[in-house]
Amino acid sequence: MISPDKQTYLIEADSLFYQYGDKDLAQLVLKGATLDLRSGEFVILAGPSGSGKSTLLSLIGALRQCQEGNLSIVGYDVKGANEEIMRTVRKNIGYVFQQHNLLGFLTAVQNVEMTLQMFPEYSREMRRDLSAEILEKVGLGRHLDYFPSQLSVGQKQRVAIARSLVHRPKLILADEPTASLDSKTGIQVTEILHDMVKTLGCGALVVTHDNRIFSYADRILHIEDGVVKI
Repeated sequence: MISPDKQTYLIEADSLFYQYGDKDLAQLVLKGATLDLRSGEFVILAGPSGSGKSTLLSLIGALRQCQEGNLSIVGYDVKGANEEIMRTVRKNIGYVFQQHNLLGFLTAVQNVEMTLQMFPEYSREMRRDLSAEILEKVGLGRHLDYFPSQLSVGQKQRVAIARSLVHRPKLILADEPTASLDSKTGIQVTEILHDMVKTLGCGALVVTHDNRIFSYADRILHIEDGVVKI
């Protein structure tokens, strides 16, 4: 585990406001949301439907432009940032979604390799080796050449986690990663994600309603009506 004095801020969000639409059709979704996250932290963000979780996650993931407030992700100020900076930020993030989103015509190891294709410095052989290594770490070393249809739901989500971690991102963003899993499998997947965060020294922001996994969090934040509460 990273000692507190060696932690670095991966998310610094201060007074974020975000609205959809204009004038009479304007809908204010974020109303001064503020949060931070440091390397080595496993932080859960919980809140009811419509509270602004997805919008906040999309801003932190550099998938939307920041409108008002200040936002720094993995050391980059993304407010008003150009596309080159936004791409650089995205390359430092691993995404885990509720649905595994694996490509059915690719094997487990090929699905993981896809992440590395956006990094030209990795040769084909390196992509294969790194993908096999991370699949071994999530307990799928014997399933490299299995297609998604040959895997259980929990195994598919493990492949998705491996895909998000293979490029050694600084930050993991997980959107309801256990929602489609039974209790036992959800705990197993959370343990893997938690252990990888602590081992690799990255940070994770996990959006979830699943109180079964709250005990794994270093901190639990709640968002309600566009405002983040500790």
